Amino acid sequence: MVDAQAQADPWLPPQLDQAVEQLKTQQGRLTGVDDLLQAYRATL
Repeated sequence: MVDAQAQADPWLPPQLDQAVEQLKTQQGRLTGVDDLLQAYRATL
């Protein structure tokens, strides 16, 4: 006998893929800002 819960596919909202992509974009932007701040600090 197979447990029904073990077979069930998890429910994921349809917006999840878009949200993950936006997070990756924001992470890239924040990394760029961090690089700029480090360069600025190095000049001080």
